[in-house]
Amino acid sequence: MIPFTITPNDIANAELHALTHGGPRSHRDNLIGALGEIKVLHWANAEGNFRGTYKFSEPKDHYDIVCSDGYTIEVKTQVVKNVPNRNYQVNMSASSWHNKSDVDCWIFVMLHNSMDHGWIVGVVNEDKRHLFEFHQEGEWMDLGRENWLNMNRRQYQNDTYICKLGLLNA
Repeated sequence: MIPFTITPNDIANAELHALTHGGPRSHRDNLIGALGEIKVLHWANAEGNFRGTYKFSEPKDHYDIVCSDGYTIEVKTQVVKNVPNRNYQVNMSASSWHNKSDVDCWIFVMLHNSMDHGWIVGVVNEDKRHLFEFHQEGEWMDLGRENWLNMNRRQYQNDTYICKLGLLNA
């Protein structure tokens, strides 16, 4: 897990990025996605974590970041209330899973709901995609025994693929 801080400059850049690359979601959702993409782009370029120089993709592309050698990255960002642990799950809608199956790498990011820090929590190449489990829309989520007893249960709103962080980062 790679921690990072969100600066006012990151927020300003995310606002601009969300205007050009945001989808039909809410402004907040587009901003969250843009922040995740900005932090991954900075990390990939600063650390030399992959293969060369990275930039944002064109708005028409079906991935978020592309390297000078053509290597593609899709960033998935979600908001959490606590520091992520091994039992936290990353997820991807089934439609994204299938539409982005040819992307070289998926990187999962979790932003703290304070929007001032976050974590890169998982890098998923082809060799880790088998770790994800499919759950159908309407299926009950397994939220643990305590939530089951309290009847505080939720259903999947869409067909979804999930994976626990502990499996990705084993």
